[in-house]
Amino acid sequence: MAVTEKYDFETIAYSTSGWNGLLTTVIEKIELFMQTRVLVTLGETVVAGDALFLDTVTKRWLKAQANGVLQPARGLAIENGDAGDEIRMQRVGPLTLAQTFKIGFNVWLSPTIPGKLTIDDQSGAAYPQCMGYGYESDGAALDSTHTIFVNVEHQCEAGYGPAGTTTTSTSSSSSTSSSTTGP
Repeated sequence: MAVTEKYDFETIAYSTSGWNGLLTTVIEKIELFMQTRVLVTLGETVVAGDALFLDTVTKRWLKAQANGVLQPARGLAIENGDAGDEIRMQRVGPLTLAQTFKIGFNVWLSPTIPGKLTIDDQSGAAYPQCMGYGYESDGAALDSTHTIFVNVEHQCEAGYGPAGTTTTSTSSSSSTSSSTTGP
C-alpha cells in the first residue's frame, strides 16, 4: 500500500480489502489538518447555530456579537450545550440551520443579538463580521436556503449582494446609472 507524501493518505485500490477502515483513517487525517469542526468548552448556554468567540480570560466559548467586544466569532455551534459542556463548533464548510439565508448573499454576525446571524448588510456597521454566505444545498429554493457556507476568515465585499459582487452607482442632476459586476 502506497502513502501520499503531504498528508500521509493511504492509496486505496479497488482490490484493497478493509477499505472502510482506511477511508475512516484518511477522513480523520483530513479533519486534523483542516479542522473544519473543533471541540470547544462553553462558558454559557448556547443553541445550534449560535456564533461563538473565545473569552481569553475564562478560556471558554461564549456567544459572539458584532460590537467590538464579544468578537471575533470563530465558528458556529452545531449542537446545543450548557456552561461547562464540550460541543462541536463548525469553522468552515456547509452547515444547515433553521434560519433562512439567501443563496450567494453574505451572512453577518448580528450587532444587536449575541450569537445570532443576520442577512442584513452590516458592511457599514462599526464592527462588521462576515460569517459566510447562503449556500445552495440540494432541494433549496432558487432564492432561499437553510444552509450557510461557514467561512469566518472570509472578508465580505461591501454592499448587500452575492459574495464577490460589487455594485457601483453614480448620479447627476439629470440621470442616474448603476452597474453590477459578478464573480
